[in-house]
Amino acid sequence: MKQYSTSGTLGDTYITCLKLKPIIESEGEVQVNHFTKHNMMYANISRIYQACFGDAIKIKFVLQRDAKHLRIHSDFEADDLPYDAFPEFEFANNEYYDYTAVCPRAGKEHETWRSIPEEELNDIFSGNEHCELVKDDGTYTLPEAMQMIKDAKSVYCYQGLMAYVALSMKRPTTVYIGPDHEVTAFRKRVCPEWIPYLAERIRRV
Repeated sequence: MKQYSTSGTLGDTYITCLKLKPIIESEGEVQVNHFTKHNMMYANISRIYQACFGDAIKIKFVLQRDAKHLRIHSDFEADDLPYDAFPEFEFANNEYYDYTAVCPRAGKEHETWRSIPEEELNDIFSGNEHCELVKDDGTYTLPEAMQMIKDAKSVYCYQGLMAYVALSMKRPTTVYIGPDHEVTAFRKRVCPEWIPYLAERIRRV
């Protein structure tokens, strides 16, 4: 079984999965040696890998970056590895249909600025006939929330995991971003194939 070096939190993990997909299709089962200093994220990182690949991937969390194996970077500029921009992932079952998905928050608990402003949320809900709120409040498991984004007809979200899921599923996606360093990081994680589906809303904070 081949091993690969990865790092980051939730959005980073999904980008990594897009690069792992051609590898797994070619090589079969792989192991990822995943580094993050945020050990409270281990469970959800594992859920993303497993939702994408099931038993085809083994996850090992490491306490420092794995320098022995090929590193898979979590953006589209740092390496030239092939990726699947539009994967056919099924994350979970979903009984909803014909809705606009709204994911108002992203990021870690202390990153309170990573949210869609209340007045903008009001405009979104008043301007769309059927909205489903996808929140990290226990209503959905992480794979279920990802499936809600996948099955939506359009998506509003803050930059992060759900934005990458939406764009990779060819959903028209309005992504809120800010401050400046987030804009730079987000754009490195948007591959050229996603641009036709993306509308950016820069939020200065």
